[in-house]
Amino acid sequence: MGLDVLEAGHYDAAASHLTAAHVDLVCIDVGLPNKSGYELCEHIRGSLRLAELPILMTSEHGNSGDMAQAENAGGNAFLHKPFSMRQLAQCIESLFAVTPRIPLSFELQLRASRALVIPVPIGAWSSPSRVPSSNAAVNA
Repeated sequence: MGLDVLEAGHYDAAASHLTAAHVDLVCIDVGLPNKSGYELCEHIRGSLRLAELPILMTSEHGNSGDMAQAENAGGNAFLHKPFSMRQLAQCIESLFAVTPRIPLSFELQLRASRALVIPVPIGAWSSPSRVPSSNAAVNA
């Protein structure tokens, strides 16, 4: 496939790679030591810079509970171990084929929209009844 791979044996090393390097896809084993792969997935989804990053979750258990938890954490795909290189390549290709990769969650969109609030002069509103209160932007 011609991919460069960065390896991380635990949560902190993975989080460090994500901060320092440009990454196009993350493959996470749910059984990471010290913090779970689910927690790393949630960390990625909570970051505005990384939120749209495709995430492939893997587990040797592969039961429906693991799959549901991976999806709830924000994973885009799930592979049961052991898997072949062909299965891995097909999964990666399908993740790269999705456009846009994944939409930002509503919570992330809301956080981003609050960060980009631009004050509007009161004269720009058509009538006094449409002027928002000072708390309207905070409560929206």
